[in-house]
Amino acid sequence: MTDFGLVRATVTDNEDPDLLGRVRVRYQWLGGPSAQQQSAWARVARPQSHAGAGDWFLPEVGDEVLVGFEFNRVEAPIVLASLFTDQSAPPKSDLEGDHNQNGKNNLRFLRTKAGHLLCFDDLEGRESIRLQDSKNNRLLIESHSGKVTLEDSSGNRLCLDNEKISLEDKNGNGFELQGAEIRIRSSSSVKIETASRVEIGKGASEALVKGDSFMQLFNAHTHPTPRGPSGPPQVPMTPAQLSQKVKTA
Repeated sequence: MTDFGLVRATVTDNEDPDLLGRVRVRYQWLGGPSAQQQSAWARVARPQSHAGAGDWFLPEVGDEVLVGFEFNRVEAPIVLASLFTDQSAPPKSDLEGDHNQNGKNNLRFLRTKAGHLLCFDDLEGRESIRLQDSKNNRLLIESHSGKVTLEDSSGNRLCLDNEKISLEDKNGNGFELQGAEIRIRSSSSVKIETASRVEIGKGASEALVKGDSFMQLFNAHTHPTPRGPSGPPQVPMTPAQLSQKVKTA
């Protein structure tokens, strides 16, 4: 009996008609007319495979794979792994230590063909987890500092650390929560709109005076009196000069 052992092959088809995640391959060791023949549908070995659960990483057409044979039968191939080649080089994380150039082997990452990235960095002082899409929208969890940053490709950012929470847009507008203090900053103006009411201070119940309305009243009212204490104003103040939405303590 021929012992086929493990062989290299090239994926030629990954559209399994039975939707089982199988592929067909062409064996590199075959020559002549047989070199163009496709294999039977080959199951793909996975870290986990359970009914309705598990992982889904299907080899691409043209990928080089390592194939074994169930019970040494060439008609029952199983894809055991994918192989990098000179024409199909490993992906990059864009961090120092890609492909272990620093000799510390600190990076573990997954990159899709579109460029989406999930990266685990175990470098001392830089321990982090990064989730990033092809448009550079990203979530960065920095274990060494306790900082979590969510940032989009436009520069809008949400940052949480051990001391504060801050939100900032690409124009520099934002707010910050630190300790018992809240800071709001704007490059132009701050507007608050509500259908009900705004309360400033604990137990706020006093209405704020409307500045423009009060100024008109103040400039127009008089206190007629011939002598002695002044009388009531001719134009008395009414609720119209008070805010019906903003209350203060």
